[in-house]
Amino acid sequence: MISIDNKMLLETLKDEYFKILEMTERFDEKAIVMKGWSITLSMGAVGAALLKNMPTLLLLAATGALFFWMIEAFWKSFQSAHYKRINAIEAYFAEGEAKIEPLQIQSTWMKTWHAGLSTSWPGRMTELHVMLPHVVIIIMCLTLFFVMS
Repeated sequence: MISIDNKMLLETLKDEYFKILEMTERFDEKAIVMKGWSITLSMGAVGAALLKNMPTLLLLAATGALFFWMIEAFWKSFQSAHYKRINAIEAYFAEGEAKIEPLQIQSTWMKTWHAGLSTSWPGRMTELHVMLPHVVIIIMCLTLFFVMS
């Protein structure tokens, strides 16, 4: 362990904090892209199913939306593994008494991920901001499938 003075520690932790925030924001940007692809591909399949009178394409669209939903939930669990470090840095700045080592983004992420977040992604699927628009697409596709069949 390298010893650093308090001023350098504060500066390093501040930089680390903002780097982690930047990283977590990029996860949100990617989630928006996933939602866009889910809508685009599913609606394309819905349009083709209605135009060609092929209800099985609706099942394909629903399956695609399900896969995008699962991927987004997994992605959100990756993002969540960063929150432990964010909270530790915030607690240090708020209380200033706890011992904290700087530059621990990856090691904290790995410990948090292996402590249970790697299996938490199915629970993330129940969060409203993760469910939408995928659930709406799945319900619409299945409803149309049963109407057309």
